[in-house]
Amino acid sequence: MLFFQPMWDSTVALSAAKRALESYTRRPVRQLTPRGADAVFQVGGQRFIVEVKSSARSASVARAVAQLQEARKRVPDAAPLLVIPFMGETGAEICQREGVNWIDLRGNATIDTAAFRIYVRGKDDVVVEPESPSSSAVNPFGPMASRVVHAMLLDPRHPRKRTQIEAVTGLDKGYVSKIVAALLVGGYIEEVKAGRARELLVSEPLVLLDAWRERYKRPTIKAYGLVAARTGAQTLQRVENVLAKASHDRAFTGLAAAARYSGFGAFRRVEVYVEGLLSDDVSSELSVGPEQRGRNVVLYGNLPSARIGRQAKDGLPLASPILTYLDVTDSGERSEEAADEMRRYVVQQWK
Repeated sequence: MLFFQPMWDSTVALSAAKRALESYTRRPVRQLTPRGADAVFQVGGQRFIVEVKSSARSASVARAVAQLQEARKRVPDAAPLLVIPFMGETGAEICQREGVNWIDLRGNATIDTAAFRIYVRGKDDVVVEPESPSSSAVNPFGPMASRVVHAMLLDPRHPRKRTQIEAVTGLDKGYVSKIVAALLVGGYIEEVKAGRARELLVSEPLVLLDAWRERYKRPTIKAYGLVAARTGAQTLQRVENVLAKASHDRAFTGLAAAARYSGFGAFRRVEVYVEGLLSDDVSSELSVGPEQRGRNVVLYGNLPSARIGRQAKDGLPLASPILTYLDVTDSGERSEEAADEMRRYVVQQWK
């Protein structure tokens, strides 16, 4: 099997993809004159309309998918094919959802047409893309900067003023401006006219959500707790009672919050953002300690971020559906199923 190092020249990338496709199909590939795309490949009776992108980030993948879908209107008998330096998990999910085939320049591929079914995985380690000299120094998906993304995704169909974002996130005007600039450069948001002013609107909500998800880092764990209970629901209520009695500001997340939002099944572990140092009484009642093994309560810091979009469900303060979705992803137990349920819930709330 062929594998390639990342290349940023589209001509070289097309040549590498052509050789890889010949290797997979064991047939010659003809490169035809493109119509509204970077290339058209002909393999036997199968035609591919090809788009090359130098970035593996989800926003770039989403734009390529849109371009391929538009180009396919001019070549309706062709299957869409994306060529990319390295395909990450999020980008692959976008392509699968939209029915787009892909090859990356390491030799990995997913192609599903009437003529060919190819699934290749080889070197799947993440490739860090070089930053361009003009790129912003601010990472808009960092722990604090992502508050802007969070605020924008709460209601992505409606424009927001910068002052509104500052108020929701608690970030100062200068920092918000830098984050907004980075999101604008990345194509995640756009400016729209609102009278004499200009407001900010999310370009593609799912693209922005996926971009945050692929860079998201779970919050720092303050401590673990242990509550004697027969069910996760009992554990949840016990933790709520203890924290409420001690007047700790809080927001539940993870599988416990997902169950309240989407009705997703049973859970064992309860995860919660908590403000301030835990009193001796709280530490005692929750059997707080640094050891993870056997514990069914996880206490996080960083409550200011969890306050954004916080909701009350059945008297319980929950982190927003957006943050719950991110926290439930890859959190153990039945996290994959829960993440799918929360994603559907989030999309439904946007409608």
